[in-house]
Amino acid sequence: MALRPVQVYSTQCDECGWVSIATDGEFMGFAATAAREAGWQVISHDRPSFIGSPLDVAYCPDHWHAECRECGRKATGTHASLLKAGWRSLSDNQTQALCPEHSEQERETWG
Repeated sequence: MALRPVQVYSTQCDECGWVSIATDGEFMGFAATAAREAGWQVISHDRPSFIGSPLDVAYCPDHWHAECRECGRKATGTHASLLKAGWRSLSDNQTQALCPEHSEQERETWG
């Protein structure tokens, strides 16, 4: 058996502190990418196309954040519970979405 050091990066939920650990990545962004693939919402305020900055905000699958881009209403919950409540345009890389009232208004303009 050989012992060797392993570099570990993690993503921590800014709501509850839950940690997602990635051990086989060579850079900080790998942990954020792995977390996003596991259902996390990772928001990069530094550069939207690049995740892995210490300025990123991360929410575990239980604490997605949504803010209506029309009225500013906010909600937190699982992706599925937000959809069930009527939120639309949810994204794993931003909080901007449409609340139930504004998603219904947008739907009415389609027809």
